[in-house]
Amino acid sequence: MHIVHCLTHSVQGGGQAITYLLIKSLLQYVPDVRHTIVLPGNGAYVQKFEELNVPVVIVPLNRISLRTFWSFYSKLKQLQPDIIHSHGRGAGLYVRLMPKWFRGFKKVHSHHGFHVPENKLSRFFFKLIEQLLAVLSDITVAVSESEKKEIRKLILTAKHSVVSIPNTLDDDDIQVRSGESLSLKIENILMNCTYPFKVVMIGRDDPIKNFGLALQSAAIVLKQESTSAFFFIGIGQNQKLQALKQIFPDRVFSFPMIENPLPVLRRASILLITSKREGAPLVVLEAFALGKPVVGTNVRGINDYVVNGFNGLLVNETPDELGQALQTLASDKKYYSQLSDNARNKSRNITVECWARKYYDLYCSLL
Repeated sequence: MHIVHCLTHSVQGGGQAITYLLIKSLLQYVPDVRHTIVLPGNGAYVQKFEELNVPVVIVPLNRISLRTFWSFYSKLKQLQPDIIHSHGRGAGLYVRLMPKWFRGFKKVHSHHGFHVPENKLSRFFFKLIEQLLAVLSDITVAVSESEKKEIRKLILTAKHSVVSIPNTLDDDDIQVRSGESLSLKIENILMNCTYPFKVVMIGRDDPIKNFGLALQSAAIVLKQESTSAFFFIGIGQNQKLQALKQIFPDRVFSFPMIENPLPVLRRASILLITSKREGAPLVVLEAFALGKPVVGTNVRGINDYVVNGFNGLLVNETPDELGQALQTLASDKKYYSQLSDNARNKSRNITVECWARKYYDLYCSLL
């Protein structure tokens, strides 16, 4: 069996991390399966896949152009896969638009976050396009149960071809990477920050991640809880952030996206996640693996993993409720310890091998 995986991006991101873990695991547990990866260049995952000795083909699947279409299809003819698995919108567009007469292989698509536009007109066209593309796919993989429900609700034509394979992570790998060194600047900040209750938020600077809500919540906690400090990773510059830094210069820190933010998460107390919606947030699973409770908005994707009062706290999308949840865990050490223990246990619900074999069984069912 030869599987070609097509990625929309090669930079740091959940879809790339899951695809990497999937290929790495299949190479270990089902070594007779061949893999090729097609992805844009200039990202960290190009080298990561090369280190697995997986053939890497560079195609800018994050940009739409007729030239890229021609280049991509020409390379697929040479590769002759049995299955092509696309990850993300860009790669999914190229793969799923491929006409049936062109191909002699099956098509699998993973969204890694099925985000419907909020604008009514954009939502209408998104629905039409995704219905068309779903028909052209053999099967769609949802990375959480809530994502599966969302896909089925919006794209009725995909109702019988959507399966759910919830994401997982390699706990041992998380432990190793969380012990790696950071830049000298960040290491110094972490060492010099003596506030015991450290809150970290990690995510790309995207409206869906809702950094604005996180900053409002932080402002409430910083004014009322003197033991707290906040670390924002991936955030851009904005007025609310600068205002907080001016008022609390030794308690608010921000960094651009770090290639490996796990060492920061390991030294934090809490993961804060304020997304408007998620597919299957890997950062939540990473927090659990490190024994960190999660305080998050009660939205799909997050509430697939965070059980309120068990391994974290889920609240409505308001700064007051988020602030109160953070203050509760900052002041109640016994409750915090209980959630921390449960978070660590939650991360071991499914082994990587079982997870990878679910994908292998799916591939086999198509041939």
